[in-house]
Amino acid sequence: MAKYWIEYSDTYTASPLSSWVHRPIDNKVWDQASQFVPELPKKILDKGYPIYKIVHKGYELHFSSKEEIDHCISILSKKILPTTQELASKSWMKGYQHLH
Repeated sequence: MAKYWIEYSDTYTASPLSSWVHRPIDNKVWDQASQFVPELPKKILDKGYPIYKIVHKGYELHFSSKEEIDHCISILSKKILPTTQELASKSWMKGYQHLH
């Protein structure tokens, strides 16, 4: 059975999927962008930025947004997993398949 919880941080912490899910619209370099689609999560007053954590079969995954969780589920629920080349060709990150 999976265990899950939400932690909070004073600063935004990108997860490994953040750059795949949140497409920058004001800069081609993800780390230098300030606007994204979908938007990055906002800080929750008196808590901070959410970090969604899931532990399943001994593996801990962390996500910075619910959209990232949805993306992970959509990929990992496939009977035959797509290659990183296939994933990159369908995203804004064409040519960066090594980052998935």
